[in-house]
Amino acid sequence: MRCPECRRFVGFGDMDVSEVEVEVDEDDGTVTMRGRISLPCAECSATLKELEVEQEECVGEQFPDLLAVVQGGVPESARHLITEEWVEKHVRVQFELDGEASIEGTERTQTYKEVTFKRGPKKGQTVRKPIPARYAKTYRGVEAEGELIRTVHWPEVDEEGTVDRTVQVEHKDRIEFKVEVEESTASFDEVC
Repeated sequence: MRCPECRRFVGFGDMDVSEVEVEVDEDDGTVTMRGRISLPCAECSATLKELEVEQEECVGEQFPDLLAVVQGGVPESARHLITEEWVEKHVRVQFELDGEASIEGTERTQTYKEVTFKRGPKKGQTVRKPIPARYAKTYRGVEAEGELIRTVHWPEVDEEGTVDRTVQVEHKDRIEFKVEVEESTASFDEVC
């Protein structure tokens, strides 16, 4: 690509992902990554191309079943009282990030393509066919990794099934997540 500032054909420098942020919906645990990826000139660092990214991942659905968690936290003699309706009425759930998510730029070059034979003795078999370097596509993107915490609160239940609203039981689960976006460099928007 030709840089308008230094007026030469240049390559891209290191990708800038500093404007990408990760957010968590506290109610359902959906992790959202949004922002802008910039590709600067390797010579003068002027921004040549950029891509707006927004990706959601429903990480909250990957946690263990809420009913099973609550039933495991009450005495065995009272477990039959804990139903889906009881959980909806008495249980509070909150999601949060554990610290900051790590955000990194990614880059890969597609050096092969999958080809499936349509006839002959190898019909139906898939093989990797190399792509000459001149025609290889470069994909760039961003990935965010971190840990999501689910905090569950419910009132204490004793052996007879009596609910004590003054005492709250707290249970925390953790799960690792990874959200990624990748696009061909050709599909990035030119800035100049």
